[in-house]
Amino acid sequence: MQKERVVTDVLNEINNLALSLDGPEPLIKWAIINIPFLVNCEFCSLALVYSDHALINYSSVIDLNSPVFDLFKEKVKQEIRKWANSNSIVWQELNTYIEEDPIDNRKGSLKSLNSFYIFPLEVKDKTLGYITVGSSHKDAFVRFKLNILEIFCNQLALGLRSLLDRNMVIEQSHLLEREKKKVEEEKRRIEAIVGGMKEGLIITDNWENIITINDAALNMLDLHRNLENKFAIDVMLKDLSLEANKNEYNEKIINIGAPKKRIVHIGSTPIFGPDNIFMGRATLLTDITREKEIEQMKSDFVNAVSHELRTPLTSIREIISIIMDGAVGPVNEKQIKCLNTAINDSDRLARIVNDLLNLSKIESGKIKLKRAPVMISQIVNQVMASFELLARNSKIGIINNIPDGLPSIFADPDKIIQILTNLIGNSMKFTPPGGNIIVNCNISGNFVVISVKDTGLGISDEDQKKLFKKFSQLEAGSKHRSGGTGLGLVISRELVEKHGGKIWIESELGKGSAFLFTIPIFNENSAYIDLIQQEIDRVKKEGTDLSLILIDPGYGKELTEENKSHIDYLEKQCKNSMRRKDDLVLVYHNRAIIIIAESSGENGIKLAERIMDSSKIKFDYKIKAYPQDGTAAEELLNKLKNENNR
Repeated sequence: MQKERVVTDVLNEINNLALSLDGPEPLIKWAIINIPFLVNCEFCSLALVYSDHALINYSSVIDLNSPVFDLFKEKVKQEIRKWANSNSIVWQELNTYIEEDPIDNRKGSLKSLNSFYIFPLEVKDKTLGYITVGSSHKDAFVRFKLNILEIFCNQLALGLRSLLDRNMVIEQSHLLEREKKKVEEEKRRIEAIVGGMKEGLIITDNWENIITINDAALNMLDLHRNLENKFAIDVMLKDLSLEANKNEYNEKIINIGAPKKRIVHIGSTPIFGPDNIFMGRATLLTDITREKEIEQMKSDFVNAVSHELRTPLTSIREIISIIMDGAVGPVNEKQIKCLNTAINDSDRLARIVNDLLNLSKIESGKIKLKRAPVMISQIVNQVMASFELLARNSKIGIINNIPDGLPSIFADPDKIIQILTNLIGNSMKFTPPGGNIIVNCNISGNFVVISVKDTGLGISDEDQKKLFKKFSQLEAGSKHRSGGTGLGLVISRELVEKHGGKIWIESELGKGSAFLFTIPIFNENSAYIDLIQQEIDRVKKEGTDLSLILIDPGYGKELTEENKSHIDYLEKQCKNSMRRKDDLVLVYHNRAIIIIAESSGENGIKLAERIMDSSKIKFDYKIKAYPQDGTAAEELLNKLKNENNR
């Protein structure tokens, strides 16, 4: 009864320790000190076994240097390997405790290990580890002692499981806390870096919601942290997304009109997560106002110098021609040869001056396109005819490969002639005698693609990067350089982009080059879109708003004479209601009126209601505003046509 009472006390103490301790180590130490007392063994071990290692604590009632103790330790490892089915366990032996036997002091008297028993520590079929006991006596562990050990081990396993779980929670909590501090420190560091950037930074998610915006971006866009004026960012980001696939890098230069005029370069880079899933964009804003001002000063200087050079150049050429004609006296062959050289050089200088003036006009926005429906085949024939003599003298074939039945393009014919002249002339320089230049066209979506392909030397990838840069010229062969300013391709690119197209090169060394550009196909809405886009570009520079108002009396496809007179009447009423000379009134397909007015959407409604009040003809109206409803002419016009009437 005394023994039972002691065992009960031991089991109760296990429970109390499991509830009061923060970790398993003190309980393990307490267990291996008490186990020898319960089963009268000389040696005891408690091993916690993990997937690749075992932590073992030992206790002994004899000298640690005893050979029998070494035998016991080796036996423990052998048995655990068998029970755990592993030969690759890494052993970590912890502190070994010596407990004096209060009954029989047997230090140094043991010579062999005659009794050994191993018992698993299991909770719900999951093994935590093993308890092993050893003795020098044969049959030392009688059944009732092993029963006591089994009860002890079961209770100990529950206590250890509780402590290990609690310890794991504490460790995880500490780990999470450390990770949280690490993340917060990293966040503070990134915020410090981003906040200190001179450039503006806006990070948006997949739905264009703003995640991060730094002070530089807020200042550039004149916003506050509460983003009350967030539509400015929406417009800017929408501008980018309209012009490129969301998975591509895109860049653009925008003008911001308030509180002071700024020119900002914006570059938007897609952000991808795991499995290449699109997650958002990082948009970098760089204030390039000063750089543009310097560039403008350079352009103004070049423009002024070019203008000043044009008059004396014309005078010089005329005087040389007069001398060559013998008007001021006879000239010999040597003199004529020198004068011819002077004329050629003055012509070359005149071309340089004209290129500089053309580029200056394009960049300053002074060149306006006079777009109309144009047959591309007529333009190609005209340009190729101008190169026939040069091609024949250079022994180069020019092949017109334009198919029949192409639709009309919507373009300024003079500018398309200029583009083709630049591209064919450029190909002539790089095509050796016996080669060919082929002009071809095909349709891609709403565009005609025009290509000028040669069988010349080809252009390396490195040189292709220089082609559309100002004053950049390539070697036109190993023996000579091409003449000119290197502005032909730059001017061509500017003119193509003004038409809403793109220009690019496809080339391979030794296999020739092809310059390709796109021009939009003419359709019913092309003229309207062009006019609207011009107005959008104008107000964008000035930092103001624009409204499109569709005045629709609801006439069907078949127009009567009375309907036509009503349209004429509405056109006059609309024009009389305009308060700005730049506002446009257009008759739309002879059935409605489109007003392009420099005003906000709210003021556009007031304008439409003012026209309605003064009109004797009833009509419905629709309104779309830039930049709130869209940033491109085609987008706004489509929305205007598809929205329900007011």
